Parts: sequence; C-alpha cells; structure tokens
Amino acid sequence: MGKLNVSKKEYATVGYLGGAIMHCNDTEVHDWRKQLQNPFLYSGHSIMKWNDPAKRDYRNFQGEHKTYPSIPTNEIVNLDKRDILESDIFICRYIKPSVGTSMEVMFAWLHNIPVIVWADIELELSPWLIYHSSCVTYSLEECVEKIQLYSEFNRRQ
Repeated sequence: MGKLNVSKKEYATVGYLGGAIMHCNDTEVHDWRKQLQNPFLYSGHSIMKWNDPAKRDYRNFQGEHKTYPSIPTNEIVNLDKRDILESDIFICRYIKPSVGTSMEVMFAWLHNIPVIVWADIELELSPWLIYHSSCVTYSLEECVEKIQLYSEFNRRQ
C-alpha cells in the first residue's frame, strides 16, 4: 500500500465520525451524526470540521460479490484512513458491533488520535474497544463535553 496523502489542516480541531454503516438503516447511520454536530454549529467552538465517512455511502452498490456487491474496498478503506489521519479526535458511536468501526478505532489508536466512544448504557462493550478508547461516554451530552475537553487540549498544543 502506498503512502496516504494527508492535506494540511485548516481547522483548529477536526473530528472523525466513526460508527457502523454497513447493515444499518439511514436513521442509524445519519441521525447521531447530525445530533453530535448540532451543539458545535453556532457555539463558536474550535471544532470547525467533521470528517464523516457516511458521506460516501456504499450500501446500495450492486454487483457480483457475495457479501458486499461490487464495493470498492480499497477506495473505502483508503479514504477512511486518510480522513482519520486528518483528524484530531475520533468519535466512535457504538450502536452494535462493526468490524469496520473496530478497525478504524485501532487505526486511530495506533496513530495516537484520541478515541471517544459514545455508547448506550445497556450495551456490552468489547474489552478491545474499551482498551483502545481514550474514554467511554453514555450520552450525547457527555460525549460533547469530552470532545470539548480534547479540543481545548488540542488547541493548546
């Protein structure tokens, strides 16, 4: 695999919105992302950009592959990796197990990018997810507070 091209950052803080996409409906994919971005829109907060892999929605591709029909796997993975590397914070919305999201969390962790998990309290989290997370939150409000904390720390660096 070649070196990923990462553009120069133009924002004080960039957050990556990681969470299950495959085998999810539109509500599961998009609603939490909108909810999370709303508190930051008009707050004057330092997060000014969100890297959102859901903008590249491959769920309806048709083709011959038995599991994921004709999905351009190299494109998906390389674009997601590029977006993660361009991010200062990785937000993982955990609604159910997802191999892709788990791989993204590990990739962010390996590159020293803080991982904030937002899960519902009744869900059992994998020890692997907990270990590779900077913190685990159980509400939108708590997640927003942690993002602000990490963003403030990032701005001081």
